Amino acid sequence: NKISGNYINVLPDGSAEISHSERWGAFFFNANYNWIGTDGDGTNDDLEGNVIGPFALGGVYGNSNGSIFTGNRISGNIFGGNPAGTAELYTGSSAETGIRLSRDAEDHVIGFCDDTEDSLIGDNDMCSNGGAAADQANYFIGLDGTADGTSYGLLLSVWTNTANIYVYGNKFGVGTDDSAIGNHYGASLYYNLFGTGKYYTIGDQGDRANVFMNNEVGVNIENSTVDAALMQYVKVQYNTISENVSHGVQVVRGKQAQDVDSAHDILIENNTITDNGGSGIYLSGSSADIASNTITGN
Repeated sequence: NKISGNYINVLPDGSAEISHSERWGAFFFNANYNWIGTDGDGTNDDLEGNVIGPFALGGVYGNSNGSIFTGNRISGNIFGGNPAGTAELYTGSSAETGIRLSRDAEDHVIGFCDDTEDSLIGDNDMCSNGGAAADQANYFIGLDGTADGTSYGLLLSVWTNTANIYVYGNKFGVGTDDSAIGNHYGASLYYNLFGTGKYYTIGDQGDRANVFMNNEVGVNIENSTVDAALMQYVKVQYNTISENVSHGVQVVRGKQAQDVDSAHDILIENNTITDNGGSGIYLSGSSADIASNTITGN
């Protein structure tokens, strides 16, 4: 299935949201191998993205009931902004979320991919070498409706034994014209993400690098409680994380205190983390593997 080229909770002329929704826009429940946005095949990719207005639970929300759902791709969309991607649509105070993946999500791509990822997510048709990376980026802008931290560009709260979520080549807090249109959290990995060596990968080299700028917090990695199952198998790598209001990367309760020497990895590596208003990388009672980043001016 393909959901492409739509205005979702946006007026037909693209000038404003229809209304704030406490629910979701596109909801896929236990659904496999769907495109939401462009397919990246090089044909009309720039026309296939959706413009998705304000939803509390997610402009795109994926969930299940205990059965793994897999192989979905979300690419080339604008979340929270006008069709041009140059201004936010909703300026109210209610919660907003761009994408939320919850229970039982596995083998998903958010943003850019090519034939390399086809083999990783288990289907030879979801990604293609034909498309330009610029047309496959999701833009998350203006998702900042609350001051209590419940608005997100991307929220991964996948709390069962699943993983392999690839977040590649997206823009968080930056418009299509490079204007500053921040979110509260650019991306937030929250709750008990306990995979089995399958990673939640935020960025990689080249076209797979994300940009996190102008958000309250660039990347948030947070366990639900100090005694909960481990937050683990997270990679944040090769991204630009700059000029966020508070911290560039924030890690809270990433590992239980008694397990800080375990191999349940949170890796923060090879990022450019500069000029954030708080810490470049903020750790609160947590342990992470931090290496080969450029961290200046925070």
